[in-house]
Amino acid sequence: MKRKLNPLFFLGLFGFFLFGSFCVLDFISTFFGDKNIYWTNSSMLIPFKNSGNNFEIYVKDGLLQKRVEERRIFYYEDDGSYSLLNLNDLKYRENNYFKVKSSILTRLFIYSFLFGLSIGFLFTGLFKYVIEKGSIKNEGNSENKD
Repeated sequence: MKRKLNPLFFLGLFGFFLFGSFCVLDFISTFFGDKNIYWTNSSMLIPFKNSGNNFEIYVKDGLLQKRVEERRIFYYEDDGSYSLLNLNDLKYRENNYFKVKSSILTRLFIYSFLFGLSIGFLFTGLFKYVIEKGSIKNEGNSENKD
């Protein structure tokens, strides 16, 4: 009697290549990818007054937003004149790399778990095949001796 490979083996083999490739791609893109592609688009600059949760800038031991509101910050124009800055004049760009990296690492954790599960299925199916093949061979030998 010829024994076929266990379905767990094929499930593990499929998951090994599928989730293994996802793991490798996410790992490479997270740790070796370009970190400068996640900047806010320059046409979508964020108003500076919305920056309170992201960062604070201090000028001479005072918060920049407070200094601008107090009308203490001037801007030197190209023609030699000065003008007061207000918060609408200040905008910034943000690099979202760390937010993207954390979401990729979360996905990588899930893919790694599924990859490990696939390896477990692969070896379980392979060991079951080897054990059953050995038991079939032993049964054939015992029948020949009788």
